[in-house]
Amino acid sequence: MRLSPEVYKPRIVDKPFEVEGVKLSEQTVIVSRKRDGKHKTPYKYAYVAKETVYDLIKEGEPINLDFCYVADFSLEEYRIREGLESRSYVDIVEWSAKDAFFDSDRGTNFTYGRFANTKVDFSKAIFTQGHTTFNKAKFSGGDISFMKTNFGTGNVIFQFTEIGSGSITFQGARFFGELLSFVNIDFGDGNVSFKEAYFGDSIVNFHFAKFGKGKISFEKAISKGPLVDFRRVEFGEGRVDFRRSDFGDAVIDFEESIFGKGKITFRSAKFGQGAKNFKMVDFGKDEVSFEGVNFGSGDLNFFNSKCGDLILKNAHFDCHLDLRVAQANLIDLSDTVIRDIVDFIKSSSDVDVKQLNISGMRNLGKILIDWNRNNVYEIITNQPDTTLLEKAEQFNTLKNTFNSTGQYDDEDASYVEFKRFELKAEKEKIKEFKGLKKYVKQAQAFFQWLIFDIMGLYATAPLRVLQSMFIVFGLYTFVYTFVPYISEATIGCPNSDDLGFWGHLGNNFYFSAITFLTVGYGDCLPTGILKVLAPLEGWMGVFMMSYFTVAFVRKILR
Repeated sequence: MRLSPEVYKPRIVDKPFEVEGVKLSEQTVIVSRKRDGKHKTPYKYAYVAKETVYDLIKEGEPINLDFCYVADFSLEEYRIREGLESRSYVDIVEWSAKDAFFDSDRGTNFTYGRFANTKVDFSKAIFTQGHTTFNKAKFSGGDISFMKTNFGTGNVIFQFTEIGSGSITFQGARFFGELLSFVNIDFGDGNVSFKEAYFGDSIVNFHFAKFGKGKISFEKAISKGPLVDFRRVEFGEGRVDFRRSDFGDAVIDFEESIFGKGKITFRSAKFGQGAKNFKMVDFGKDEVSFEGVNFGSGDLNFFNSKCGDLILKNAHFDCHLDLRVAQANLIDLSDTVIRDIVDFIKSSSDVDVKQLNISGMRNLGKILIDWNRNNVYEIITNQPDTTLLEKAEQFNTLKNTFNSTGQYDDEDASYVEFKRFELKAEKEKIKEFKGLKKYVKQAQAFFQWLIFDIMGLYATAPLRVLQSMFIVFGLYTFVYTFVPYISEATIGCPNSDDLGFWGHLGNNFYFSAITFLTVGYGDCLPTGILKVLAPLEGWMGVFMMSYFTVAFVRKILR
């Protein structure tokens, strides 16, 4: 949604202006207005000369400009009129300008205004095309309202302003100038609200701003300008809310900002083509949530930032995502859609992340991550809230991305963990079975663990398979040697009658080897129970040689 500023044309008529039967002025100002070439219902105001306001300020009287029209108001002009220093403060006891109209081509100036400890109200006021300046103004403690204020086409300047202990609201305010500057403003400890504010095409600049203990809300705020700048801002201890904000295609910059104890949420916010910079941001130890955010196509950077839980679940990334954070308890990328690169690998130091959740991720791009430097096994298995199957799914996702990036050793490691957690989940499911079916399933799971995992790490370790082959036919050699001592069963070989123990052991090793390798020369024959064991060894030999071939060829081809 893009709004256009209204065009105003005031005219003064000699007719009293009344509100609820109370006469406010002898003259009425009728302000005609147009937007996009269409005429709107005109506004009517009481006419008040700026000199009248200056006199009230000089006398220290309360000022009520509700429903009033004031042209060319300027505290800078007031200081010249009264012969004051250009940087001296002007005390204003009370100020109310609800539904007021400030008209000036030169701008409305509240620079160095010092508002007393009372409420200051500009709600629903209109400032026309000139700049509106509260540069270095001081508000001593009362609440300040710019709710639904229309700031026209001039720049709005709140640089070095001190808000005091009261709350300030710009809820529903509209800005149409080239620049909205809150550089170095001190918002104090009150609540700050820009909820539903419309920043239009303005450059929005909060560089070096300071917030206190109050809540901060930019919920549903809309920006259509080129830049939203929150660099090096101190966000204080209150909750920070950017939910459902629309940043358009602006460049978003939070570099080196510091957040306090409150939760931070950008849930369901919208970003566009501009870059999003959260480099070296300290989000504090609480949660920062970008859940359900569409990040658009501009790069997203969290390099060297620190946070508790970084929630990015259900987000869409059509952009390069730099997650080389300095520290995080949890990075939650569950149920996300990745269409570009996600980078976890630092060049100079490891990434300190305790948990990484990528369950339900649709990875259509690439994840740059290292099994050892990123402690992948730990950051997946440390998740307390995911199931065994969800952990298995995450290892499988990483297996696929390691394959696409040519990290084949890391692919093997993640594939092994994928199969292990898949088996662990199956074992948990078996506990629900009863009777014979339970024991059959347990036996199947045991043999799957023994043969696929222990003997060969799921065909990822050919040397381990080879080692297992030697162990198997060594065990059969042991059986062939000692079974004759307890039964009428032997391995009969030519000229073996006069051999001692070591001779029989050598024959048995030879027989076990040719049986396992399925050579079968026929010079040695089993008898008795060994006629059952020998074919079983031959079958195991065929299986394990095939197992070794698969693992070996897989390594060679890659």
